[in-house]
Amino acid sequence: EVKHLETMVRGAGASVWLLALCSLLQAWHPNARFQTITHGATSPLRFEPCRGGSGGALPTSEDTGPWAAGHTKLRGGDYIGAREDFQEAVTQDVQCVQAHVSLGKVALKWEGDPVSAKKHFEDALANGKLTSRGEGVVLSDAEVEATVGLAVALSDESCLAPSRAERLFRRALRVSPTHVEALCGYAGLLQDTGGDDAQAERLIYRALEHDPRDPEALCALATFVGKSRGDFSSAEQLYTHALSIDPEHVPSLCNLGQLHQICHKAVGPAEKAFEKALALRPAYAPGLASLALLHHTSTGDFHKAQELYQLALRSNPAHPATLLNAAFLEEVQFQRPWMSLQMLTRAHKVLPRGGAVVSSLARSMDHADGNCRRAIKLYEGALEADVTC
Repeated sequence: EVKHLETMVRGAGASVWLLALCSLLQAWHPNARFQTITHGATSPLRFEPCRGGSGGALPTSEDTGPWAAGHTKLRGGDYIGAREDFQEAVTQDVQCVQAHVSLGKVALKWEGDPVSAKKHFEDALANGKLTSRGEGVVLSDAEVEATVGLAVALSDESCLAPSRAERLFRRALRVSPTHVEALCGYAGLLQDTGGDDAQAERLIYRALEHDPRDPEALCALATFVGKSRGDFSSAEQLYTHALSIDPEHVPSLCNLGQLHQICHKAVGPAEKAFEKALALRPAYAPGLASLALLHHTSTGDFHKAQELYQLALRSNPAHPATLLNAAFLEEVQFQRPWMSLQMLTRAHKVLPRGGAVVSSLARSMDHADGNCRRAIKLYEGALEADVTC
């Protein structure tokens, strides 16, 4: 596989350092694992998955109406106007699968809201009647995109359902074996759920074989070497290479910013990367949460951090890590234990067996209202889920 990748990137005219990475791949220790990096708030370094592509069958020059108008606005960066047009297309024809898919892509790609995206993609599949036709059917382009989009949404902590997500990725790849977002999304799911790292690596190589210069595939490889191998130097180079191909690839910008902040303690470059991502997508929840964390833990601008956490939670109200960090800020810096308790209760509804969420909620209950009995039960529940918590 390494030799094949080397031949492939030579043919694509890749830079010298990427060829050197092929040699580095041969030297990786097979049992190396990602070492969690923690910070002052309560969530570890988190790489943002690729969520690219406008998705589905795109309008042609002959298409008219709100769906086509929405894509024109989206190309210009007006995601709010595009969303309104896509919603109008659904109002005019509730069975317009493409419009449902486009709404899901706006929620996922532009706002970082997998919960809303999940609903839109499920609506697309229901109106496409995919569920009643079985898995052996030939899917339309829009149905493939809806299947992949739903799988990506179900891979996020906000609405995590890994078994269902895996089935959907497999279904999409049976129909479209070279679908880059499906390959990279499935690889990310395997890494995040403690699955087969070797299989995840093979999936990413398949995506790179299809297109060695695809920024999503390069971003996925960067995330893999960072999370599974702990090789943050190569990860940084790969993110940089992805951005040299597509300077507006937002997941690469966010992940590169995290590497600058947490691995290099380089606040300036991290802030620049996050702000560039948010200039492209102002409501993108992962970018807002990352910049909030930067101000929370590195610059000491707690009011700015509070504002950014609130904006991130407006886009994705159910993201556990953002709720956890915002609660930590409210309790420690602003002395508002009741606000902290409210946020942790919301996080607990999403991740009822998450060790960090449960233990934080127990501590908050103990401090906020002296509910020791309830706190003890929560601590015991956290230990049942993870005895090392």
